[in-house]
Amino acid sequence: MKDKLIKFETAKLARKKGFNEECQKEYNSNGAVVDCHYASVTNNDIDVYGVCTAPTQTTLQTWLREQKKIVVLVNLLYNEEDDPYFFNVFYDNKSYFGDVREREPDFGDYFKSYEEALEIGLKLGLSLIK
Repeated sequence: MKDKLIKFETAKLARKKGFNEECQKEYNSNGAVVDCHYASVTNNDIDVYGVCTAPTQTTLQTWLREQKKIVVLVNLLYNEEDDPYFFNVFYDNKSYFGDVREREPDFGDYFKSYEEALEIGLKLGLSLIK
């Protein structure tokens, strides 16, 4: 498992939903990752050349859990090395997994990597914020 940056579309959604934690990188208007000119930057600090911060998946996962009470978990299907991964999102005493395809066509049930499953789980978690 690598702690990778969330994708541009997910980062824009995170900003829209109130994510404002310090990050080392940001996205520009072309969707390219840019190193911050300072040690870190928040969405409120971004200048006219940036669009939003580029947090790691772990940073966004922690923010969702601690600030929004949305828990995103990723597991192997059968705990064997080549098995696919799946995610589960818990929020407001509900679990989102089985009905995910009905809610959003981009969300599949199984993924080839932990990071891929986590990215889609984070996106779903963000979409639950009103």
